[in-house]
Amino acid sequence: MKQLSFFARVQRVSTCAVLGLLLGSLSAQAQLSGTYTIDKGAPTAGTSYASFGAAMAALGVQGIAGPVVFNVVAGSSTSAAPYTEQVVVPAYAGSSATQGVTLNGNGNYLSFAGTSTNSYVLRLDGCARVTVNSLLVSNTAAATNNVGGIGLTGTSFCTIAGCTVTLPLSALGDETGGINLGASAMSPITGAPDNNALITGNTITGGFYGFSANGTSASIASCVNNVFTNNTVRDSYAYPCYATFQTSPQISGNDISRPTRTNTSTLYALYLAVTTGARVEKNRVHNMFDGQLTSTAPLYGLYNATPGSAAAPNEFLNNVLYNLNGAGNQFLLFLGNANYVRFYNNTAVSDDATGGSSTTYGVFQNGAAVGSEVVNNNIVVTRGGTGAKFAYFSALPTASASTNNNLYASGPNAYVGYFGNPQPTLAAWQAASGLDANSVSVAPGAASPTDYTPTNAALNNAGSAAIAGPGQRVSDDLTGAARSATPDIGAYEFTPTPLPVHLVAFTAQAQATGVALAWRTASELNSAHFEVERSPDGGRFTKVGEVAAAGYSATTRTYAYTDAPLPAGASLLYYRLRQVDQDGTATYSPVRTVSLPAAGLALYPNPAGRSATLSGAAVGALVQVYDARGRLVLAAQAGAAGTAALLLPASLPAGLYLVRSGAGPALRLTVH
Repeated sequence: MKQLSFFARVQRVSTCAVLGLLLGSLSAQAQLSGTYTIDKGAPTAGTSYASFGAAMAALGVQGIAGPVVFNVVAGSSTSAAPYTEQVVVPAYAGSSATQGVTLNGNGNYLSFAGTSTNSYVLRLDGCARVTVNSLLVSNTAAATNNVGGIGLTGTSFCTIAGCTVTLPLSALGDETGGINLGASAMSPITGAPDNNALITGNTITGGFYGFSANGTSASIASCVNNVFTNNTVRDSYAYPCYATFQTSPQISGNDISRPTRTNTSTLYALYLAVTTGARVEKNRVHNMFDGQLTSTAPLYGLYNATPGSAAAPNEFLNNVLYNLNGAGNQFLLFLGNANYVRFYNNTAVSDDATGGSSTTYGVFQNGAAVGSEVVNNNIVVTRGGTGAKFAYFSALPTASASTNNNLYASGPNAYVGYFGNPQPTLAAWQAASGLDANSVSVAPGAASPTDYTPTNAALNNAGSAAIAGPGQRVSDDLTGAARSATPDIGAYEFTPTPLPVHLVAFTAQAQATGVALAWRTASELNSAHFEVERSPDGGRFTKVGEVAAAGYSATTRTYAYTDAPLPAGASLLYYRLRQVDQDGTATYSPVRTVSLPAAGLALYPNPAGRSATLSGAAVGALVQVYDARGRLVLAAQAGAAGTAALLLPASLPAGLYLVRSGAGPALRLTVH
């Protein structure tokens, strides 16, 4: 037998010793199982870790042998003394359908200043079945880009619940985000695909993207069943809610607003692209430009830029948009030219006073849309300003199926629809488009300035039972109330309450020395009086007069009031009625807008039927009336008193006309 040399025997003993030490070390780091704590006030020992980083390092090395819970000790941090670290939850061994990892934040604070190459405070990287809840996450970086809150990449069945993510509003770059799926270390949209993620009950403030779910054309089948539900998203810069390259995502019950942001850009409140089988429902989009009411940045409310499929259409159900504000163009429901997209039972309202000359579109469609449907929606466009207003705009002579909607537009340059040309009435829209045979066009009323439950009975039981109702695609409403077998139009199922006063008409017309208001009621019960209110901007109303009501009446009653003198220099005024009952309760009428003539000229009545009078012109001056396309439709001559009677041809359609005399500015005449 060969004898080992002395040095060989020593080497063999040393090798065995090293192996023994390694085996001992591995056995000492058994797989994790059970409950552990994270407490920065205590050292790492036993089942306690002094930091998130120490706990995640152990998870990555040791894996798990059973369900694992990390409890961050309640009260172990404050906003002034947070956990200051950048945390990565790594891929780990041992996850299965019956065991994973839960990180209970217990209301603790986690803060870090991200960098341009590693921007997130908390990242889930390649892991499966991880739940993170109740953490207050803030990124304190001073940079304007690469500032992230919570990022996920390459994960499966992970949950972010009840967390608060706060980013500085100065971070405007397109690589900043609050909670982002498909996020790399430095960007919200360049990471690996995630599947079966649940993002629920969180509050996100700031970010170019508030929430985003992103994939690629190669990974769309892998980005499946991601859910974003019951979250609050505030003050995002451009995309509060963004989803692209997704399969069957669910975006529901979220509250999206921008109450304080003062720096703005083109805004997509809820953006969907390259996605099939999406269900977007019961979201509230509101107060998008409160911090910059004069911004002319365009607003897209529910923006669909992607076709679904016959088997997996993209559906927008029971969403409500209101108090949008801003002075830019608005596209409330953007259908685009996508096939197999369904807008069912949404309520979309543009009624602020800051529209200026911008255009407003309730439903916008710019191409053919095979298999797409617009049904049971309550579309209301009564925005202030002189810009064109369309309840439904269809740019091409092919459109989706559309029926059982309320398409209501009022104010200067307001049209029910556009189909080849502006269509001022529902009848004109129906004749031109062949759509909306079972639709209505009425002022729906609202329960309050923030509750758009209709008060007009015309929307009650007026929806399509083929879409909404028991067992149908829309079985309940925005609030969870069951839809009836005769469903209502819009996001709310409601029972109309009989009003003490049934107002059937209300007009406001400019006269030579003031504004003449007239209204008519069909019946009255316990009515006390009417207060006439005026506003210079459609937002701030003040009382200018009061008219006693009949009290009790079962027959038609007519009322009138003249507002004079008018504020100096005013070109537009807004009026409404405040009807007060004998018990002190009050309801408001729809708002009426009146265009006032320039100094020296007066056009009355305005709006008018088939005749109007121009005063203040030079004696013998030529007076001309043009339609919206600049075509002369009437010429007259001012008499000895400087007035001209304008007798409009009976064939003229209702709409906006311009009246000129001399070198001064043209006056707008609305013909009804």
